[in-house]
Amino acid sequence: MTYENFIQELIAHLTLRFSEDTTFHVKRILKNNNLSLDGLVISDPAVNISPTIYLSHFYDDYVGGEPISQICDKLVACYEQHRLSDSIDISFFTDFTRVKNNIIFKLIHTQSNQELLEQIPSIPYYDLSIVFCYYMTFDENMVAPNDTNATILIRNEHLTYWDTTPKQLLALAMENAPELLPATVHHLPQLLTKICESPKDLGIPLDEIADQIPLYVLTNNQRFFGAGVMLYKDILAQCVAMLGEQFYMIPSSVHEVIVLPLSSDYDIEMLNEMVREVNHYHVAVDEVLSDHVYLYDAEKQAFVF
Repeated sequence: MTYENFIQELIAHLTLRFSEDTTFHVKRILKNNNLSLDGLVISDPAVNISPTIYLSHFYDDYVGGEPISQICDKLVACYEQHRLSDSIDISFFTDFTRVKNNIIFKLIHTQSNQELLEQIPSIPYYDLSIVFCYYMTFDENMVAPNDTNATILIRNEHLTYWDTTPKQLLALAMENAPELLPATVHHLPQLLTKICESPKDLGIPLDEIADQIPLYVLTNNQRFFGAGVMLYKDILAQCVAMLGEQFYMIPSSVHEVIVLPLSSDYDIEMLNEMVREVNHYHVAVDEVLSDHVYLYDAEKQAFVF
């Protein structure tokens, strides 16, 4: 079955799982790093915002032999996990005074996002671009989806009816982001103990890891677009103070960066090759930040590469 026929068959099965007034449509979504995905929107007339469910991995499951009935089960479960139970008044989004306190930023790679950057406000940052989002928060009267790290990407048309500029968005985001998503720095063994159920899962003792890998993970408390933490006021100077020296910043993903002391005596070309290999084999396409490391020069207070 072709991909197009799969989508038609999938929607036909889904119509039997939902009420008659539920509608289904597929739209093209341009994501980070020029990744284009088909997203299925299941629209419940009782709720004005619907989650977008990406279809490519469901088709992969089908090609791998999974019955379409089971794929529908997983898709419905995904919808139920991320749907809102009530409508949200989206008229607020035209009122800049109501959105400005939730504007944050994220970092993306400039060269890999030329088409997207034509559609959204941005500010250059070395070979990266600072782009802006509205960070959704949910109060006690709203039932949030399980994945509460929800954002709305700010586009050029928003600047028109907000009568604002990228520079003004940056000033707001520099205030908001550290409050909404505070920075965190973890020595790699500390982070691994949080990720793993047991230190034994790591395979080698933590003190041995600490000796072998003097790495620190810089992100935010949600590990969500955490690479942008490098823009926070004084954070780079704090890294220098913590390490007592200059450092390499390794772009692990859009969600985090890794700080490596310069005295670690790693060859920069070896580090660059490592970043390229990890990006290629272990990082999702839309989560890749950059393909090289950045050396922070404390005297110049700037990255060099």
